[in-house]
Amino acid sequence: MSSFSSTNIPPVAEICHIHEDIFSQERKHTKRIRIIGRLQEKDINRHTVVLTSPVTQPNVKHSSVKVCVKLIYPFEARLGSLYETIVEVLQPEEDGNLHAHTWRCMDGLDIIMYYKGIQMRREYFSQQNINQAVPDTG
Repeated sequence: MSSFSSTNIPPVAEICHIHEDIFSQERKHTKRIRIIGRLQEKDINRHTVVLTSPVTQPNVKHSSVKVCVKLIYPFEARLGSLYETIVEVLQPEEDGNLHAHTWRCMDGLDIIMYYKGIQMRREYFSQQNINQAVPDTG
């Protein structure tokens, strides 16, 4: 009979929006985040892509993020499509701050409904005093 240890569980990815400051002080200890964005650019030779926010946000500093996709092989993606990725967040001063660990196409997702669901989830966790980066089933 094997024993289960919580130290064997990988860190959970916090759900973030591209327009949020990924490197803010409140996320200082966050190692992985889950983001959804439209593929705007891809550079296969440098293993990088640029994802843009799928929803226009007024007065926003960050509307796109650069992601290293070196760990995704084979990397196949269509410009303009909607993708979800779980990325490892490195220190802002390091080159290639975000490294993708998973990559999946989310075309057809009702992004407005998705954002509303995230907002409801955040409100619930805030009311319950629960850390945002808890395991979820999605």
